[in-house]
Amino acid sequence: MKNYLKRIFSVVLATMLILGSLTGIKWIAGAESTAAVSSNGLEFSTDRTGGTYLKLEKPLNSVPAKIEATVNKTVEEPEWQLVDGNEEYKNGINNNNTFTYSHVTIENDTVTEEQPNSAEIAGSDYIKVATTSNATFSIVKNLSPSVDLSKYSPEDLELDFWFYTSKGKTVFDGGWLLLSNGFEGFTGPNSKAAIGTSAANISKTLDIGWNHITIPLTAFSQQFNSDFTYSDIKCFKFNGVKTSEACVSGLTDVKIKVSGSAYSETDPSVNNYTIFSNYSANDSSVFALYLTENGFPALLYGDKQFVLKKNICNGKQVKIGAAVDDDGYVRFYINGALAEKTSEKITSVISAPQTPHSIGADGSGNQCFNGIISDVRVFNSDNKVIGNWDLSMDSDKITESIEDLSGNNNKALFVRNQGREIAKIPFSYEKTIEGKGTNTATFWSGTAFGPIDASKADPARLELKMDIEIENLTTPGKISPFVYCEGQVELTSGGKPDTNEKSVNVNTLNFKNGKNEYTVSLSSGSATGGNIDYSAINYMRIYINNFNADFSDNIRLKIDNVRLVENSSAIPTLFSDGMIFQQNKTMNLWGNGAYGEPVIATLKKGDTVLETKKTIVPEDGKWQLCFDKRKGGYDKYQIELTVGAEKRTINDVVIGELWLAGGQSNMELQVYKDIDAEKLIDGADNPNIRVFLEPTYPYGKNEKQPIQPKNDVPGAYWGYGNNPVNVGGMSSLAYTFAKQLQQKLDVPVGIINSAIGGTVIEGWLSKAAVDGDSEVKSKLKEYKLYYDETNWPDIAGKMSTLYNQKIGPLEGMNIAGVIWYQGESNGKYSEIYDLELDLLKRSWSKAFGYENGDMPFIFTQVAPYYHHTKTDDNQLGYLSMYMERAWRLSENKNTAMLTIYDLPLEHVKNGKSADPIHPRTKVPVGERFAQSALNMVYGGGKEYTAPVYKLAEVKDGAVYVTFDYTGDGLKAIGNSGDIHGFTVAGADGVYVNAKAQIIDKNTVKVWNDRVEDPKNVIYAFDNYNQSANLANSEGIPASPLRTVKLNDSTSKPDASVKYFNSQDWMNADKDAWVYDLDYTENDSRNTGYRPSFEVNGGTYSYDSEIKAEGEASLKVEHQGDFTLSPILKYENISKNWSNFKSFSFKTKVSSNAEIKLVIKSGDNEYEVSAAGGKDSVLTAPTESFKTLTFDLTSLKLNGQPVIDAAAVLNAVSSVMIQVKAKDGEAYFDEFMFGMNSKADRTEEINEVTDSVNGFNIKTVKATDKEKLNSLSEKADELIKDNDVKESDKAKLQEAKTNITRLLSRIEDAENALKTENITKTALIDSDTVKLSDKAAVSGAADELKAVLNGDYADNYTDSQRTSINNDIDRLETALKTVEKAEMTIEQAKELPELSKVKLNDKEAIDSLKNKIALLTENEKALVGTDILDEVNKLYERVSELYNISHSPKITEGADAKWDPKNSVSVIFRSNADFSEFIKVLIDGNELDTKYYKASSGSTVIELYSDYLKTLSVGEHSISIVSLNGHADTVFTVLSGNTVNNESGKDNTQNNTGKDNDGKKENNSEQTVSPKTGDVQKVELFDVLTVVSLSALAILARKRQKKNG
Repeated sequence: MKNYLKRIFSVVLATMLILGSLTGIKWIAGAESTAAVSSNGLEFSTDRTGGTYLKLEKPLNSVPAKIEATVNKTVEEPEWQLVDGNEEYKNGINNNNTFTYSHVTIENDTVTEEQPNSAEIAGSDYIKVATTSNATFSIVKNLSPSVDLSKYSPEDLELDFWFYTSKGKTVFDGGWLLLSNGFEGFTGPNSKAAIGTSAANISKTLDIGWNHITIPLTAFSQQFNSDFTYSDIKCFKFNGVKTSEACVSGLTDVKIKVSGSAYSETDPSVNNYTIFSNYSANDSSVFALYLTENGFPALLYGDKQFVLKKNICNGKQVKIGAAVDDDGYVRFYINGALAEKTSEKITSVISAPQTPHSIGADGSGNQCFNGIISDVRVFNSDNKVIGNWDLSMDSDKITESIEDLSGNNNKALFVRNQGREIAKIPFSYEKTIEGKGTNTATFWSGTAFGPIDASKADPARLELKMDIEIENLTTPGKISPFVYCEGQVELTSGGKPDTNEKSVNVNTLNFKNGKNEYTVSLSSGSATGGNIDYSAINYMRIYINNFNADFSDNIRLKIDNVRLVENSSAIPTLFSDGMIFQQNKTMNLWGNGAYGEPVIATLKKGDTVLETKKTIVPEDGKWQLCFDKRKGGYDKYQIELTVGAEKRTINDVVIGELWLAGGQSNMELQVYKDIDAEKLIDGADNPNIRVFLEPTYPYGKNEKQPIQPKNDVPGAYWGYGNNPVNVGGMSSLAYTFAKQLQQKLDVPVGIINSAIGGTVIEGWLSKAAVDGDSEVKSKLKEYKLYYDETNWPDIAGKMSTLYNQKIGPLEGMNIAGVIWYQGESNGKYSEIYDLELDLLKRSWSKAFGYENGDMPFIFTQVAPYYHHTKTDDNQLGYLSMYMERAWRLSENKNTAMLTIYDLPLEHVKNGKSADPIHPRTKVPVGERFAQSALNMVYGGGKEYTAPVYKLAEVKDGAVYVTFDYTGDGLKAIGNSGDIHGFTVAGADGVYVNAKAQIIDKNTVKVWNDRVEDPKNVIYAFDNYNQSANLANSEGIPASPLRTVKLNDSTSKPDASVKYFNSQDWMNADKDAWVYDLDYTENDSRNTGYRPSFEVNGGTYSYDSEIKAEGEASLKVEHQGDFTLSPILKYENISKNWSNFKSFSFKTKVSSNAEIKLVIKSGDNEYEVSAAGGKDSVLTAPTESFKTLTFDLTSLKLNGQPVIDAAAVLNAVSSVMIQVKAKDGEAYFDEFMFGMNSKADRTEEINEVTDSVNGFNIKTVKATDKEKLNSLSEKADELIKDNDVKESDKAKLQEAKTNITRLLSRIEDAENALKTENITKTALIDSDTVKLSDKAAVSGAADELKAVLNGDYADNYTDSQRTSINNDIDRLETALKTVEKAEMTIEQAKELPELSKVKLNDKEAIDSLKNKIALLTENEKALVGTDILDEVNKLYERVSELYNISHSPKITEGADAKWDPKNSVSVIFRSNADFSEFIKVLIDGNELDTKYYKASSGSTVIELYSDYLKTLSVGEHSISIVSLNGHADTVFTVLSGNTVNNESGKDNTQNNTGKDNDGKKENNSEQTVSPKTGDVQKVELFDVLTVVSLSALAILARKRQKKNG
């Protein structure tokens, strides 16, 4: 207790020192055992890391000659167990164990203490044999793996076992003990090489009771004249043993052992336990002390090895000494006593070492010690201590080094070997792969070499590291050809390929352009030709082939620097370059280490440190810490992580959305196998998609599986969405999912790529989760699927093994959720899948940080697939049912269930199938997953899961099925408005295909006209359900359903349900997807689209325009008579026709046709009677399809009725629809089975009722009379038909009542158009109307308007409405004629008498005059000639008065005088409107506009002073001319005006701006522009002036003429 407290105190103190100084012990030695100081020394371990060791700071300062070390280690003597005693031996072969008998009984039993001499083995199992006298027996045990004793000589080996006899020495009278090189059967020896010894010789030494027997193998001799080899012993036999008398015998604990003095040759470079060494390739002055794998002390001096052949490793402390004496011999000392002086001596003295020594490892850090080293002292030839290290001090004294007590100051520093190199492999190869547009390009190289021993390494951590250089000589940088290639990296111990081989697929390599180091994790490989012997690796091969057929580049590939390494990193591969963390959640980190080691993690962005977190490794060796949560984005981060001595920098870290993609092959199917692989890979350009690519089986498939979750996923790495190799190797579904999320969320998206093909869900459940759920655990035990420590599986895939390999190592990582596609492999026992899937969701939620179980979890039901046996038609239906039950268990906890039976099923690409169970088109599947996530997790708000069945109600001959999760409402998928996939049954439980109609947002009506009393429906419940097409508003198909409540399963189906498996040909929409045993083209695996029909006498196609329902109808183009036959040979549509009573279909023909139905059963053809008993049905061309029904209970053979129709129908092989017709076209649609055989009048009844229901009392019209009368007659006919049900007759009677109401409505609407006013005014229009007609016309118009807007408004046809509107227009026009005449008369009465007319009456008289001018002749006649003449006279009089009072006058400027001294212009104003202004005349001559300005108000003329200066002194006249006359006056130019008048002449005759010859003057001083602000060319202005004045003159003349 005192020592224990002391150790605790030491650890605490060490921790304080570590955290204070940020230094400390820099190693991790193992997951369970750590490098720690024991009470006797420092404990080293190679269990996990390959060793923590000490390395000197510098080389020794002189030549070493002697070494002492105190160690504690255990090395068990080698032995090989042959028989345990618990094998089950029975009378026959069992588990490769055989027993031959004659008067013998055999059983297993347990050794008891009562049996003589049993003390050492009491409680052990043994094989108990009871024989009579002279009986013979053999016991044979085949050995797997075989036993290899080739390292030892027979002299060193012995067979050791315990044998029981009830008789003693006389027991055996013959027989042999044999060891054989071949597997054996029941009886005696065969031709396989063997050695043996007589059993009789053994008998002589036996005592009664238990006997411990040891037989040297030298006592065994060759048997059967064959060469026996000790390297491959495959069988142990007690062969043909005879007993001389009745007795009981027993056998147990049979083994081969190595004698204590045995010695196998030791290679100093491998498989040793190093104490002190500088052995490496860099130093020839080697001085090394170590223990061989046998526990023998050995000294390597230079290149010569000396071994003390004695196992000193017994678990006790021992002091070892080795010294080179003066004569060159090596002396070994054990605990201070001389144990041996070698017979050989050193050949030459080494020089001083050039490299530092290591304690606990060789000079390269390999061959690490496994045990305790307490001290090491080294001496030179002068017996002077040159190094002394005490490893037995208390742990609180250990920081990061051990002091050298010799005084030479050569510290020993702690080192963790993160990648212990076991050996270099002499493999290198370079080749240019020539792509020639074929898939024949190959890279192949193999090399044999001397054996390498890696048996001491942990196989789970063995890696091949190599340098690979890739150079695309054709398209530099392009590496996409490696996406499609296949091949392997192989190591063998058989000296050649495929023999004792461990191989890893090359498509797990992260191919990159240029030269890079590649790591191949051997634990993820598979075995070929037997398991590899890691102690004798002697061959390596790499081959790459099967490039894409269009591969045309030339690529240089070089491989060298190949090393076999044992990885010892304490940091999981998850935390490596390119990784992604989940946004808005803590960034968790974890790993392993030695107790007390410091762990430091730093998060950086660029050069900025964002966070630093620290911890120390706790006692269990598992550390963890986390950074704060951060929002996602495109920032790049860096993490610097230190665990003890190990440092890792993780670059290019991003934060976004991280999802795990799990399941089996349909989730696993890689992008490079997708139908659209080339498009997807060519478009791989998004570095913001990251994928954690895990090896399929990181810890192997066919070997003992880890019973607990592993700490790491060896061989995994982070890939990028812009690396075609990474994209090509990831799940195609998950890639599309990530692309969609990345585009919509605008943050990086990561995928953990974990799915494995062919796996069952039990493999993905953790053992802890199973053990914690009693119901699941009980079920797994019931189905023999449960495993524990007593029978843990040795093959991956069984319970918890996949979780332990691939999911458990990721526990603690925060993720956004899981997408899951799995279940095919659980279909045979799907009845427990609901419990298992719910447990998986709950336990994974906890593993990934969702304590309340609400981790987003999106899964899909599986795709349609045929399971090859007729008894499994509904396997996927049951699986879907239990998947839905699982979904309901977590319905409100972020769980979405998808369905994908509507998506493409193609599985063949380039002639090669991915297996029909693996549809290759994964893009739409990934898109559906992504849309679900966007809606459920990321706030899309729309429906995210499949519609599920809620309840069903039976009424009116149909079943009404209600669904939940319909979104905005149910709909049909694709181009069909009709719902397919439902079947319906009555009380007999026989289901037939059904019609279905969406009634409202959540409800579907399901019925079959020939199932009179339906009870239950089924939807999409079979393996091939791809024609089912009911979906919610988001396009997610409805979950398969049964309304019948049963708890049956695939393995135990309820016999009361007679399923109707999918018959896609009956929809007549397209050729069906089928399972065709006769079709093997293109590796189709018999599955694909195949012709659904055969036509004899024509051809068939599908017509999407002419159809009765669905997407199309079947169109037959025929030449006269023809036969149409559905192809019934396909396995998935085979059907027992004896279940059904009728067969019907809809048809539409182009000419008169006679149609028969004939079936073939056995060798005979039988005619099927039409409903009603006729042999055939006559049909004529119609606009719509007609239903033909045939009575399957009424068959005839050669015209005679068949008694047992059911027996015939039970063996139907062919069905023929025989049609007699002229050349033309025939259409077929909606093939249906039924459960009664009456003549089917349903179509006709529905035609009547539906047609009548199609009329509306408010919209029925006169044109409907004929149709309604016809429907009434048809209803009368059907009501009288005995085949019509009473319920249908009631519907018909109701239809007749509605017809009567509709006809009455039409009559009432017609009567509304026959009133007195309407009739009286029928012939009146605007040309014939009289003033006396006004009241009748107005009344008729109002009545017609009321009809159009009243209750009968929609009962009139378009032509009737047009006629009524025309009548209204006619009457309103006539009414307006009367009203205009009346108004004119009234206005005339208001005018004055002629003698009293005044000028202010002009407006009223002009207005009336104008209105009369617009009257029609009938309107004028209604006014009368007297009134018209009076108005004309009044008009003439008032015009005269107007003309007199409206001539223009000068209102301003009259008699003006202009004084040139003032230099101002002169203004004249006319009262004429400015709009009527024409020109100005001065002294009778027209004045150019450049000399004046004209403006409004009424008309204002301003004469410019520059112009006035040109006038002569004296009086001048001015006339302002307007359209209605001119205003005149005079003005005077006063004296003193001398400008431009030097000659004293008057310039009024030359005031137009032209010279006397009519030419334009060039003197600028004589050009006076109007003050307008414009600068114009004078020539253009003159032209415009002339044109304008001419136009005004013409207008004036026209107006004067008009005014008289």
